[in-house]
Amino acid sequence: MKEFANNKKIIDFNSCQIDDIDASSISLSLKDSKTLEIFQISNNDFTDIGLIDILSNLQWATCIKELYFGNNDNLTEIGLSALIEVLPVFTNLRILGLNHCGITDENVILLSYCLEVFK
Repeated sequence: MKEFANNKKIIDFNSCQIDDIDASSISLSLKDSKTLEIFQISNNDFTDIGLIDILSNLQWATCIKELYFGNNDNLTEIGLSALIEVLPVFTNLRILGLNHCGITDENVILLSYCLEVFK
C-alpha cells in the first residue's frame, strides 16, 4: 500500500465499505504521499478512530487541494474536531466535502474560523 500512494495525485475510496481497520491501513500509506492532491473517502463505515488515523498521516500530504469525507454516518464531534485541528496544514485546500456528516452549529463556527486561513 505504501508504494501505491507514493506518486498518486488522486486516491478515491468512495463507497468501499472502509472500516477503522481499513482506515488504519490506508493511513500508513499516506505519510509518503507528497504529491497527493485529491483524497476521497466518502460514504464508508469508519468511525472517529479511523478518521483520526487517516488525518494523522494525511497531514503530511501538503499538496492536498480537495478532501471529501461526506456521508460517513459514524463520525461524531470527536472526529470533526480532529479534522478542524489539522485543516490549517492544508494550505492548498480548495474543496472540503463534508456533506451529511452531522455537523453541529458549534462545528460550523469552528470550521468557519479555521477556513479563514485559506483566504
